[in-house]
Amino acid sequence: MTILSYQHDAVRNGPGPFGFHLTNVVLHAAACGLLSLSLARMTGAAGRSVATALVFGVHPLRVDSVAWVSERKDVLSVFSLALALLAYDWFTCRPGFVRYLAVTAAMAASLASKATLVTLSLLPLLCDGWPFGRIAAGRTTAWLTGPPTQAPQPPVSLRRAILEKLPLLALAIAVTWVTVLAQEVALAGNASRPLLGHRLPNAVFATGWYLW
Repeated sequence: MTILSYQHDAVRNGPGPFGFHLTNVVLHAAACGLLSLSLARMTGAAGRSVATALVFGVHPLRVDSVAWVSERKDVLSVFSLALALLAYDWFTCRPGFVRYLAVTAAMAASLASKATLVTLSLLPLLCDGWPFGRIAAGRTTAWLTGPPTQAPQPPVSLRRAILEKLPLLALAIAVTWVTVLAQEVALAGNASRPLLGHRLPNAVFATGWYLW
């Protein structure tokens, strides 16, 4: 997806930087708009959804990806993530094959941009608990559910909710396996950086530096 978007920019706008930067900005703006829309539909709180999308849009981690043309994969994956959330809201209102296919396609596009979003396979399950409140409340599922903010979605059992996510999980596992194979050389270098002696302390330091 990333390479195809670069090729499109080069053909349409030439090799100069303007077209590449413009695409990043447009994709990021569209992602923020879709995120705001999907949050508003899921929660019914339009004002808070817009505020959340604005904070998301100006956050340094997001702006950094927009400013660097080489981070197109990040911008594309977040755009597809927002589409996936919107598609899942559509699916839960009236479950069906075509609507589920839209969720899967959006997730596949996100993974085709950046494999980091394998976690997207579990995000819909969290949304089932809140804000949708789809999972039928019971002694074993009360910890997952909160009061639904909107109630157009028909309730389902926890078992049904989990089974719905298995194809998404299978897609995430497949992409993870392919990514590990593709990054085999890079991963081999981790042997010289042990977990306790190097990588874990670096993670702690990086977290503190980021907060600072």
